[in-house]
Amino acid sequence: MFNFFSSPSYLVKFCRPEHNILNRCHTIRFGTLEYYRELESKLLIADKEEGRESTDIVSVDSTNASPQVKEMFPILKGANVTIQYCKSIITAQNCWIWCCSLIPQSTNDDELASKGKEFDDGYTSWFGITNRFHFAERLNDLLANSITVRDVVAESHKKLIENFTIREMNEIRVACHHNVVEYTDKKAHIVDKGQVKNYSDSKLSDFLRPIFIKPKTFAHNNEYRFAFWLQHPLHGIIPVQKDPIDLPIFPISEYQSLNKL
Repeated sequence: MFNFFSSPSYLVKFCRPEHNILNRCHTIRFGTLEYYRELESKLLIADKEEGRESTDIVSVDSTNASPQVKEMFPILKGANVTIQYCKSIITAQNCWIWCCSLIPQSTNDDELASKGKEFDDGYTSWFGITNRFHFAERLNDLLANSITVRDVVAESHKKLIENFTIREMNEIRVACHHNVVEYTDKKAHIVDKGQVKNYSDSKLSDFLRPIFIKPKTFAHNNEYRFAFWLQHPLHGIIPVQKDPIDLPIFPISEYQSLNKL
């Protein structure tokens, strides 16, 4: 994977020509973890592990569990508890993601065209992002100023939102994190003899880790990812609906962080 911070590279978004926001497309699409997880597996952009990680437990009990393992499985804080030969799966709260690729500046048009087809045969168009920080701010503002919370919140949390006071509703904000995606052989911690072997040394939070780490089968994408979610100071992360959302971005001239390659 190309290192964004050490090699001269671009962030490039590959897409169908009609979806290129520098080519008369006035909307931008935000996908979700759940959407990509449930796509047909034959599609190259589908990932059944999107936003998900697991822990494979060989053997652990109350007497030998490390503090980290006890935090992962609080039941082990009790006496005479043994867990063997099982798996736990953690799925991140559903959020929006917008993905692009890290491409060397030396890449020519023929190479870009070939790269786009690694995602989809119809991805014959692309545009570059020159300032990832500015772009993230603009997308964050776009979500915050365009969506109505009641229209996008997941069904599991609709009742919660319906009972929010005006103050509680006004405390919801759109949060963002963006970074290169890390790739690993298997998104699974292993617990054995009371100790845990983490699948990654990443310092990301428990929420972000399964979002910004993907299986090595996707490593050729060299992905740089933007994640956006609804955050409340008391209720934490509020999950959104599965379906992608398309938001208007006209006029495109305001997006000074974009350019044609």
